[in-house]
Amino acid sequence: MKEYLETIFMEMPAHTIEQLNLDYDYISDEIEEKFSTINGLEDCFALQKLIISHHEISDIQGLEENIHLQYLDLSHNFIRYIENINHLENLKYLNLSFNDIRKIENIHTLRNLTYLDIGHNKIKIIENMSNLTQLKTLILSGNKVISTLQGLENLVNLENLYLKQCKITDWSGLKYLTQLQELYVTPTQIADMYEALKTLPQLRYLHISNRDLQKIDRIPHIPGLKKLTITNCAFVQFITGLEENPQLIELEVSNNTLLELSGIKHLSVLQYLDARNNNLRVISPDSLPQKIKKLRLSGNPLTPDTVQTLQSWAKERQIALEI
Repeated sequence: MKEYLETIFMEMPAHTIEQLNLDYDYISDEIEEKFSTINGLEDCFALQKLIISHHEISDIQGLEENIHLQYLDLSHNFIRYIENINHLENLKYLNLSFNDIRKIENIHTLRNLTYLDIGHNKIKIIENMSNLTQLKTLILSGNKVISTLQGLENLVNLENLYLKQCKITDWSGLKYLTQLQELYVTPTQIADMYEALKTLPQLRYLHISNRDLQKIDRIPHIPGLKKLTITNCAFVQFITGLEENPQLIELEVSNNTLLELSGIKHLSVLQYLDARNNNLRVISPDSLPQKIKKLRLSGNPLTPDTVQTLQSWAKERQIALEI
């Protein structure tokens, strides 16, 4: 890494550089092998943004002099421990996803963080995050052993939480996230989430995906919910209980195995409906919400009569139809 940086510093003095993109895919034509260590940055005093992703780095080191860093991306490496970054108190963005990290540690001084991605590691417990009160986005997706959301209590400003592929069984920790606006989950049973979802007054978008999920009995009333995505699931019958959320504007149920669309006509303000890649054959315009502006149905085995009926209906009402 140091040798490669020296070629850059020949054109631009190290102390003037504010951004460095050393992502392997970005510089692969210019280097012989992937980086295994971080070195050569000691004179980059003004550095604010640093990307060293898709390499073979196992230890975080060599950042001692880069105290002005605000953006650090070390994703897709072999890092096992979060260490030697506690002095980077100006960090706002930290991406350590797709590494080999087992424990959340040594980030308690990073009080200015607004974005933290530690997804797709081997983390078991959410811990040592109590000081991250400015955090807006937290990505834990892909840490398949995490089962409880205890440890989020102080993240009072969190707006976006990603928990895809996490096997959560205890959802009670959601109740502390009163500012949460977007939630991405892979629940085994929606019923386990009912009470927790009711405690999220600011939630605008709920994304649910799980190939093992075969049934969704109902979605509880979430006052602020505007967009709902339920995708890549195994159920054949449409969700019941959507009548509790008539305020929905966007609904996506793509990439499931649905045989019919039903129970959505009451969604009086729904404007966008995405039901691509299901097993739908017959859909009557009379069963659809009246304010639909865009309807996506490609990838379904619709009958010729259904296609013709929907095309005429969409043309007459000036609805964007994908079929």
